[in-house]
Amino acid sequence: MPLPVAMKPSQNPAPSAREPGLVSERPPLEPAEAASRASGEGRSEHHPEVLQVLPTATPGEASDVDRASGTIRESISPKTEIGRAKRTALRPTSALGMNEGALGSRSPDRTRPGCPRKTGRYAGLSSPPGRMLRSVMRSRGVLQLLERVSRSFYLTIRVLPKPVRLPIGLAYLLARSTDSVADTSSLPVARRREILSLMGERIASVHTAPLDLAEVGSAQQVVAERELLESFEALITLLEHLEPGPRDLIRTVLATIISGQRLDLARFGGAGPGRVVALQTDAELDDYTFRVAGCVGQFWTNLCRTTLFPHDWVDFKALILRSIRFGKGLQLVNILRDLPADLRQGRCYLPLQALAAHGLVPGDLLDPASMERFRPLYTPYLDLAEKYLSDGWLYTTVLPKRLVRLRLACAWPALIGIRTLSLLRVGNVLDPNHRIKVSRAEVRSILARSTLLYPLRGSWQRLFDRVRQQPAA
Repeated sequence: MPLPVAMKPSQNPAPSAREPGLVSERPPLEPAEAASRASGEGRSEHHPEVLQVLPTATPGEASDVDRASGTIRESISPKTEIGRAKRTALRPTSALGMNEGALGSRSPDRTRPGCPRKTGRYAGLSSPPGRMLRSVMRSRGVLQLLERVSRSFYLTIRVLPKPVRLPIGLAYLLARSTDSVADTSSLPVARRREILSLMGERIASVHTAPLDLAEVGSAQQVVAERELLESFEALITLLEHLEPGPRDLIRTVLATIISGQRLDLARFGGAGPGRVVALQTDAELDDYTFRVAGCVGQFWTNLCRTTLFPHDWVDFKALILRSIRFGKGLQLVNILRDLPADLRQGRCYLPLQALAAHGLVPGDLLDPASMERFRPLYTPYLDLAEKYLSDGWLYTTVLPKRLVRLRLACAWPALIGIRTLSLLRVGNVLDPNHRIKVSRAEVRSILARSTLLYPLRGSWQRLFDRVRQQPAA
């Protein structure tokens, strides 16, 4: 999901010996949870089959099923969700991008259920913004800051519906600020972990004293990253002025992301250009992709569900499950594409266990001539990423068709991701002098085709397969 954040209700075969499975087993249920499931709690009175329509999970995917179950166990019935939307703070909110309307209203537009009525520039904020907040929303606003930090994700944010543009953009900027701290190699690992903990506590409002990030900000070589860290407290102020529902969702996803960043530093603490450290197992890889991307799918889906289509009947449990896989697929594409750069920083995200099974060690991947030996290991990971992106495309196509902007925001990363995988299948990814990526011309073509074909339902839904089958050369 980036933050964009897949959906194929077919049964998946068990992973083969050469396919990198997600080897973690389903953890035992807590007594209360087991009793809840046994009693059928959470099933819709009118749709008792709702918990039975998920695709059968392989052992490697059981953890994703558990994550999805834990997210929406009490949000299965549309009737229940509508009631909860009226009782809690998870009301439709509208987004704010500079001088672009309001954050939202508590009174939905009667002509379109779930759509907020614009009632003022700062409607939907829990209190009027102060000077620091206004500075974020104007010339140093969220969208402008996003454009400077990440031009690619900025495209996604710009196309999103206004009601979710601000919370998703804000969540991304907060996550990007913590990522900048994690990547500041000039600071000791222990100090970076400490700062990440302080940032997590500040985001969660554990303490209210402003956090001084001058130490890490001055170490940034990229001006946009330094500006982002300098704006951290302004972003926190904006977060605190959000409605409780979006604010809590942002805090939850940031807690998961920061835990992944701190764990990443612990795992690769001794890594460097002269020493390559690898993850140990596929379970560690699965855990990493969930913490930094799969959880974003959960956040994205929960926010969009409560904000944009709270009254639409969808299989929400399947939606959450596939959003997790969508996010993990996008992160896996990044890992597989950025392999040579990560290796030269001392990090190998492909597990040591899988490398050893093919007679390889992490250091072998520094040599581009090792590609032929490496490809039998590399291809199954490409297949796994493709399966997750296929889930992502199905996730996109089952969203309400009237939400054109939301579907395009999901479609673009899925289409660019599947095109990237096609290029990775034929190129030498170990060559650091030839970075494999989709050209700007192809990106523009994908954006144009997906927009122009949208009114043609069949052609649009087949677009993913057409991009996947497009020749790499």
